[in-house]
Amino acid sequence: FDLRIDKKWQKHDWSIRPIDPEAVMYAGLDAVLTFEIAQKQVTKINQYKMVDHYKLLKDMQHVIAEMELAGMKIDGLKHEKLIHEWIGREQKEKIECAKHFSDTNLNSTKQLGAWARKQYSSEVIDKWIKTKTGAIGFGKSALAEMQHLPEIAALLRYKKTSKLISTYGYTLSAQVNPSTKRVHCSFSLGET
Repeated sequence: FDLRIDKKWQKHDWSIRPIDPEAVMYAGLDAVLTFEIAQKQVTKINQYKMVDHYKLLKDMQHVIAEMELAGMKIDGLKHEKLIHEWIGREQKEKIECAKHFSDTNLNSTKQLGAWARKQYSSEVIDKWIKTKTGAIGFGKSALAEMQHLPEIAALLRYKKTSKLISTYGYTLSAQVNPSTKRVHCSFSLGET
């Protein structure tokens, strides 16, 4: 609608009297624009023949909301123990990788690429999955493809464990709500 609306009124305390006329204007405009957006969306839903899809998403809204509100219980002690196991495993895998990669930074694709070009024949490099720019790939699928090479298998194990720690380690612990002692996820309903 080519409008800029000041969102400061979203958190306005509506119990304060008299109600600020700008807050009333914001609330009214918010309602009108929401209705207008819905009208445009209904037109598009019909135009693209997505009525069944829309109904399914609409029916799922309450389920998703309940899942988000309920959250997921995390056993803090078991989680902490698991993190320590992963850290121990990662250290062992890092030592194993050091035997093959010496001073190469295991998280630098540029350094790994230079290492691979020195280590392997052109026949091996030619079979390697490349990035869009033509560099040797070190993503999950490229490493999985080359895991028949012992040093790449070691690197893949290290990267998997490192990913577990960074995604499900203390990062997950930090997401535990202090009041509910649960992790409350957000699900993007209808996104692709």
